[in-house]
Amino acid sequence: MQVESVIFNAPKEGYADREWEDGAAAGARDWTPVSGPSAFRFAVADGATETYESRRWVNQLLSSFMSPDPATGTGEPGLDAMGMRGWLKEMQDQWQLTAPPGADYIERMKMRQGTLAT
Repeated sequence: MQVESVIFNAPKEGYADREWEDGAAAGARDWTPVSGPSAFRFAVADGATETYESRRWVNQLLSSFMSPDPATGTGEPGLDAMGMRGWLKEMQDQWQLTAPPGADYIERMKMRQGTLAT
């Protein structure tokens, strides 16, 4: 079987490409040299512009969902309700631990409100 993933994106009108707050990822799972991949995983996340650091949140979700990080102990989620809830809690905790300090009043207010991504 052959699978190809192409990710298209366009920034909002008036924004630069580097300001894209959404994300997508795809990749083979359980790769072996003899049989190739046994599964594929795809993820799309839509960051909420008005929230604090949504681009960082989107990147964290996608990278963790696609590949676990043994250094932080964060693993990819099980694809059931309980697995996803546990993984999301890990992601929230990790995001809080790595959040940079807010530089001004607006950033501090956004930090208290949290971040969002669909």
